Amino acid sequence: EVAEAYASRMTMAVSGAIRPADEIVARASDFNPRPEQGEEYILVELSITCLRQESEVCLYSPLINFKLLGAGVSYEPCIFLMDVPGLLEGGELRGGATVSGALAFVINQDETDLVLVYQNLMGTEWVFLAVPE
Repeated sequence: EVAEAYASRMTMAVSGAIRPADEIVARASDFNPRPEQGEEYILVELSITCLRQESEVCLYSPLINFKLLGAGVSYEPCIFLMDVPGLLEGGELRGGATVSGALAFVINQDETDLVLVYQNLMGTEWVFLAVPE
């Protein structure tokens, strides 16, 4: 079951998660940091569709718009990972187009019931997407 939500004239859907993703991140580059003891990487698979006219664009940024909520903890995306395949990069999305990719986070290993949060730049629109276990 795919969690889907609407905000900022975009639909967003979390289609899955890879956890732990430590090996994927480690294999991608020796420069990628290893998680601390008791932590692990998770890759949250996300697709975004822009619902504007074809002549318009939707803007999105992993760093500005997305967080992962755990048990009383908010995680920021890891945006400086090198060469991890399929990571979602921010940018412009043309009206009618869809982009898919993963957002990487370092989380506590004992986290359950994770929720991906989208917030628009002004903080006036929020979306909460359950991350599958």
